[in-house]
Amino acid sequence: MATFPVGRYILRTRSARKIPLTAGRSGNVLVALTLAGALAGCEERLEPSREPPPPPSPRPSATAPQAAPTPPRGLRAWADDAGVAAPTDPPAPAGDLAAEVEAFTTLAACVSGRAALDPLLADAVGALGYDTLALDACRALEAMKARSSKPCAPIGPSTVRGWCETMAAVAAGDPALCPLAPALGAGAREPVCLARARRDARFCG
Repeated sequence: MATFPVGRYILRTRSARKIPLTAGRSGNVLVALTLAGALAGCEERLEPSREPPPPPSPRPSATAPQAAPTPPRGLRAWADDAGVAAPTDPPAPAGDLAAEVEAFTTLAACVSGRAALDPLLADAVGALGYDTLALDACRALEAMKARSSKPCAPIGPSTVRGWCETMAAVAAGDPALCPLAPALGAGAREPVCLARARRDARFCG
């Protein structure tokens, strides 16, 4: 243990007062000062940081709206972007529809005159299961000559039946014969047929 010489020591306080210390008290005071300095250092090391903690990073919300998926594009759209012409059938040869309507007599005669098909086309039509193609086409001629959509009623495929009704409406100039268009509302009729039957292109829009 350290010893101190006998005598008087001066302890200068913060208020500049001089406190006389004896040799006996000086040892105790020095030990106390040493312990106080050690405790102050510990307090400085243990004192938590006064700086505010960093804000938490935002978490992605489970209910955050997501971008709608891109709808698939058709083959024709991809072909257009690539500059490739999509293969299509050549246009049908021009004919005299008015003359064919005038020459129509009966369904049987019409079908007989159109029964001969190219063998390849006949096989393709057979693969479709459309055995009444020529008959339904002749029904459209019958509807146009009769200016009535009744001959179109027996036609099975709705697209061909609608085409037959359109041809009858155009020949008769009667919009009431146009096929219905349920997607446009109750009682609505196909707009292109209405425009052609009324001879008014404003209905096409």
